[in-house]
Amino acid sequence: MSDELNITGEDGLNGENIITMTDENGNDVQMEILDMVEYNGEQYIVLLPGDEEEEGEEGTQVLIMRLEEGDEDSDTDSFVGVEDEETLQAVFKLFVDSFNDRLSGM
Repeated sequence: MSDELNITGEDGLNGENIITMTDENGNDVQMEILDMVEYNGEQYIVLLPGDEEEEGEEGTQVLIMRLEEGDEDSDTDSFVGVEDEETLQAVFKLFVDSFNDRLSGM
């Protein structure tokens, strides 16, 4: 997957938040938005790849990317890959905590 992806959004089946991301090679990849998380003043998106047919040995994996807002002339935002392991772990923990809080409130 590329370091920077452009997105367009649509509603998927059952009201899911599905986006189509275009990588640097022009390939479209569908992803489900699981959550948006704020960490250290930056916005991160937690995504579930739409083409995942099977869980891996360690379960389903998510993709975490940082939001990079487009300039004033463009209405397209980009998401940039996160390479810092500490940031990835912190954002993932916030996502899991938020998800668990929502489940316990049901």
